[in-house]
Amino acid sequence: MEKILIIDDEAAICSSLTFALEDDFNVTATTDPYQGIKYVEEEHFQLCLLDLKIGNVNGIEIIQKLKVIQPDIAIIMITAFGTISTSVEALQKGAFSYVTKPINMDELRSTIKNALQFRQLNHQVEYLSKELEKKIPVSRNDW
Repeated sequence: MEKILIIDDEAAICSSLTFALEDDFNVTATTDPYQGIKYVEEEHFQLCLLDLKIGNVNGIEIIQKLKVIQPDIAIIMITAFGTISTSVEALQKGAFSYVTKPINMDELRSTIKNALQFRQLNHQVEYLSKELEKKIPVSRNDW
């Protein structure tokens, strides 16, 4: 079962998302972004639902920290302050996508599914590339 981390400063959002997703995923939630970073240091999560504004902390800074610790984690930003510029910045920093509050659960489930599939495909491409290199070593001098 895939592991999902939820980082949102609203305890009610953490609780409701945990309740909505716990039948399909192993869910961990926190209202503290630094505790979220600690969780990622200690465990392997496939996906993180990350609020854009977590108290006084900018979620984009947290994206960067999470990606350094675990580059393959899929991150979906959650925001009530959805602007084009912040969404573009989040995507540039490594977020897969974003959803706006109030959260439409059908949209969120679809976005989670797409993010996990994309992540899995990236893993398969990496694996197949390594296997191909083992079987057919390519020299740059051959080009």
